[in-house]
Amino acid sequence: MHDAKEISQGRLDIGGFGIVEIDSEDDLPVRITRIRLKPRILVSPNTNQERIRQLVEIAHKECYIANSLKTQVSVEPIIEVRNR
Repeated sequence: MHDAKEISQGRLDIGGFGIVEIDSEDDLPVRITRIRLKPRILVSPNTNQERIRQLVEIAHKECYIANSLKTQVSVEPIIEVRNR
């Protein structure tokens, strides 16, 4: 929970959106074989980008939905520095 507090208390200045890529099989029944999440994370110039990567990794490891799926789920963050 410490990490969520770090974001909610404004100690990390982040924002963004993302891309979801899904691979599936052509054979019936059709199944999703892989999900790639590519969140685009906008950070201020003084943000510790390694810390952002750590938080993304923690969020992915603790994600209820990703942990419930049999399909491989990967997260490939795109971190960009926001111009002020």
